[in-house]
Amino acid sequence: MDLAGLQQLLQRVAGARVVAVGDLMVDRFVYGEVARISAEAPIPVMARTRESVMLGAAGNVARNVAALGGEVALVGVIGMDGGGKEAKDLIAAEPRIEGYLITDPERPTTIKTRFVSSGQQLLRVDEETTRPVTGDVERQLVRTVTDAARGAGAILISDYGKGVVTAPVIEAARAAAEREGAALIVDSKARSFVRYGPADIIKPNAAELAYAVDLPTETDAEVEAALERALTLCECRAVLVTRSAKDPTNSGATTVGLRQRWLAQVDGLGLAPTRGAGPLDHLLGVEPWRPPTSGEVNQLLARLLRRRRVYG
Repeated sequence: MDLAGLQQLLQRVAGARVVAVGDLMVDRFVYGEVARISAEAPIPVMARTRESVMLGAAGNVARNVAALGGEVALVGVIGMDGGGKEAKDLIAAEPRIEGYLITDPERPTTIKTRFVSSGQQLLRVDEETTRPVTGDVERQLVRTVTDAARGAGAILISDYGKGVVTAPVIEAARAAAEREGAALIVDSKARSFVRYGPADIIKPNAAELAYAVDLPTETDAEVEAALERALTLCECRAVLVTRSAKDPTNSGATTVGLRQRWLAQVDGLGLAPTRGAGPLDHLLGVEPWRPPTSGEVNQLLARLLRRRRVYG
């Protein structure tokens, strides 16, 4: 695939209907300054200066698709709590995202709060439950996926292991994708990719790929072997692995290699926040440990298209 072809693919996202289903989170970042150690315990004392809040996990997927001009149906589960209201408010602020949220009064809304000072993450506090959804909540999810997928060109499953992506939910997404002729793409942190059946693409990072296939992914050769193993173990049509800039074997180039069953590898995007300034921070001029906004993601893709190499 050449640069023009990739640009055309990205342009096709504009106006497309996409369903993002899975674990929905609220990501909170609390920033401050550390100038002393506590007298009560050997820990830093942070003086809070500001805070930012955004949608995470499946919500982040939805934000990124919306930034490319797509229309997103976001399907997820929230609790009957302040975090749930916060998630609804964040979705309402996104004109291209429509929330299809199911409220489970027996579980909290997943919230991840990160405390950051001088570009370093000091602590993360998670509010969550990871038990699988069951009963009426699961049945509502299945019906909602089926309804939300009408007219969709792609269905994206975001499986962070928080209990929303159960077997019936996967089957509903798979059936809806087949009915609509839509691509089924999975962002997975699962121990096994088998549970997703014949998905079009499964996209782990290097550590998640290693976890799923019980093979190392430190070197280029090891990543290739792990990808081949993944394709052998599951029915998916493609596995795409992302490798962050902190990977010691990463050359810094962005490469995409296409092979039988569309086995692919992407290097050096550095999209996850890294400790200290990384390629994303350098390209966008954002502070370390702050995830990019949807608009910044769009800018990043445009810059990558101009500056990076794509091999097909």
